[in-house]
Amino acid sequence: MGRAKLDWENLKLDFMKNKYANLKEFSVATGVTYGTIRNRCSGWMAEKVNYKAKVIDLAVSGTLEMDVLTVTERNLYHVEVWDKFLNMVTESFEDQYTLHQMDGTIKIASLERLANVMEKVQKCQRLALGMDKETKDNKGLFSEFAAAINAARSGCDDSGSEVLAETD
Repeated sequence: MGRAKLDWENLKLDFMKNKYANLKEFSVATGVTYGTIRNRCSGWMAEKVNYKAKVIDLAVSGTLEMDVLTVTERNLYHVEVWDKFLNMVTESFEDQYTLHQMDGTIKIASLERLANVMEKVQKCQRLALGMDKETKDNKGLFSEFAAAINAARSGCDDSGSEVLAETD
């Protein structure tokens, strides 16, 4: 009886993917004589080094791509939130009771508060879109934004009617 034919392509793939330190260790693991492995697979160690380096490069590249996707998704979410808030502020401008008194005159304090909130929303959107870089001037923007919202809220009582006391 003759010897069984070896599938050298699968053996090479096994060698490249697994942690064989050298051809002798691979020979023991596969049951193929070391002389046959040495003669048939002489360049495999160098190929394995290149293969492992390429795997590491691809893994790093894949990790970077995932990081970029994560940052992109966060920025997109941030922009969507600011867009929703901007829509709420815009609706406030269109609501006749927000800006007008019973006699039809404009509530100046409410207009100023909404303008302040609108300015902060636009600045935050620009930051989220990457249109503006963070500077000393806009680092505290989010706390200013929260203060503007609180000031707008405190200017109204529970029924939504404007309170006469000014808040800044």
